[in-house]
Amino acid sequence: MGRDKIASVVQAFADLITVVRAATPADKAQIYTGLGLRLACQPGGQLVRDRSPRQPCSVSAIRECPRGEPT
Repeated sequence: MGRDKIASVVQAFADLITVVRAATPADKAQIYTGLGLRLACQPGGQLVRDRSPRQPCSVSAIRECPRGEPT
């Protein structure tokens, strides 16, 4: 990826964060579902855990997944 493409991706994430922050709880649920996120809230500890299924890395040039998972 070139510099311009990386800047474009970063801006898209910044725009998404702005939308999510302003969204109603129902809209947030739809956004998270659309992104494939599964979150579990633990209000006692003010914690939200990611319960999304993990996908294996698919880039053949990477010998080790950045998350430390086998490829």
